Amino acid sequence: MKDDNKPTEIDWSSTTWEGSRVAQLRDWAKLPLLDKFNSIEELEAYGLAILQRRKKLGEPYFDPDTGEFVPGKKSITPAARVAEEPARYPDPNQTPQPPNL
Repeated sequence: MKDDNKPTEIDWSSTTWEGSRVAQLRDWAKLPLLDKFNSIEELEAYGLAILQRRKKLGEPYFDPDTGEFVPGKKSITPAARVAEEPARYPDPNQTPQPPNL
């Protein structure tokens, strides 16, 4: 009888960058041809949706027909970037305070 609680062996060769790439290619090769075509069509639709969104928002993009860079209407400068404060988590040793109502 097989012990279901026993951990399975880990294939450590697939945990490296090269190993994970080989595993991805192996999985892709196992797919039927129709699934590969459907995946490519979904990726194309996703890419076009991203392009349309960038055009609508005035963000920079590469024109898929000409391959030229379109800077867009919005200019992104270092001054326009806003640094966010890291999330502050409550101290677990402190007793919670009731909210002020």
